[in-house]
Amino acid sequence: MIRWLHISDLHIKDRADWNNFERELLEKCKEFGKINIIIVTGDFHNFCEKENFILAKEFLVRLTEQLELDINKDLFIVPGNHDGVTNVDCKNTHIKALNDNPIDDEAPESFQALEGAFRDYEKFVKDMIPDYPELHPAKTHIRCWRDRINFVHCNTAIGADGKKKDRQLMNVDELAKCSPSGEKTNIILAHNSFEDMDARIQNRMKDWMRIYHVAAYLCGDRHRRELTSIEIDRKKNIRIPCVVNYKSAPDSADDYSEFGVIIGEWTERKTRLQGWIWKSGEGFAVDGEITGTQINMCEDVKELEKEEQEVVQEAQNRCECCNQEMNIQDRDREAQRMHTFIKNYHKMTPHMIVQYNALYKKDGWEIKENYTEQELFEYVTAVKKAGKLEEILDFIENLI
Repeated sequence: MIRWLHISDLHIKDRADWNNFERELLEKCKEFGKINIIIVTGDFHNFCEKENFILAKEFLVRLTEQLELDINKDLFIVPGNHDGVTNVDCKNTHIKALNDNPIDDEAPESFQALEGAFRDYEKFVKDMIPDYPELHPAKTHIRCWRDRINFVHCNTAIGADGKKKDRQLMNVDELAKCSPSGEKTNIILAHNSFEDMDARIQNRMKDWMRIYHVAAYLCGDRHRRELTSIEIDRKKNIRIPCVVNYKSAPDSADDYSEFGVIIGEWTERKTRLQGWIWKSGEGFAVDGEITGTQINMCEDVKELEKEEQEVVQEAQNRCECCNQEMNIQDRDREAQRMHTFIKNYHKMTPHMIVQYNALYKKDGWEIKENYTEQELFEYVTAVKKAGKLEEILDFIENLI
């Protein structure tokens, strides 16, 4: 098993809440089991602290040492909007130009100028991670964890102006030039939620994610845990999770944010997420809204698609066997509905299953996570016999 610890938005104040949180986090990680990777999705201080990243640096050094990790190989970080603190000439002019059109012929020049705002951040990264392989850590690039996972580092804070939170920018030309090595799992790291990106940027990011079979998009910024999906291939109905992390630096003066971290546990082909939410006076608790969510980590995408096709074919065959009494036309229609139900079940997140059961549990149609194919087939067969298949199928399709 491989585990990662995802933290974000380290607006650290050296006061009681932060110090208690850090001690409990270290203790909980050690109790939970070996952590292999640390991921930090931006904001390593407050903008007013300028080039002073010392609190985040000291914390991350302590964290990697306590978890017995190699800071050069096991720590993966991307910048946030509070990290672009270096003065840049005509910064607002470049941001305005990119907001008008982030993909025109002048865009590369503006992006290059705005990258200069992260020079102090890059110095912080290289001081903390001495063997960092990239000359400019704030640029979009790929780092591979121990020949297993390609982490795609995206700077989605490059156009942050301290005012608006939507229509964020990134240099998609840099992303398009990135070529992940080998048949590894590809995961995007960013500060901003995909939903907060400019629509023109979103489309170019989707192209890259579709081409390289990205497994997940991990981010922060919103200071509250959210789980949405990104449709990267409408024709094939392929979606990937967008996992928005909590703020990982408690502050007694902050009444808006949710504080916590997210753990990812990779076993075989799937990663199971677990949310740990922290409150003063209570400590850490498991967040049921995200815990149990699974990410497909199959490195061989073609093999996975083949397996899924075989499962669907088996379900279709079973449907045909169970409907001998029906005429050909009705049998084919019912088999297709059952096949669609089975396919959509595998796309449901734990949160969707909770929503489903909120409506149907009282009628005896509670559905569970991780059904075997036999159990799932028996469930959908019972639903069909009760005459509720079409109604339930419509409900699930609306959820998805």
